[in-house]
Amino acid sequence: MFSHREQGKWSDSLQNAYWCRSAPFGKIRAVDIELDKIREEFIDDNINSDRVIVLSYQSHTAN
Repeated sequence: MFSHREQGKWSDSLQNAYWCRSAPFGKIRAVDIELDKIREEFIDDNINSDRVIVLSYQSHTAN
């Protein structure tokens, strides 16, 4: 992706294929959505664990 940008070969269609934020989602955005689902499931399943408490703290301090 970065080499395409450097070579001037990056186009709007490639941008949409990888980063499109509306349906149908781009490949990278689709992975982000799936990771969000996995993270939410993990938190739901482990809400009282030390790891979830740390994740929660990190997400609030990162913003």
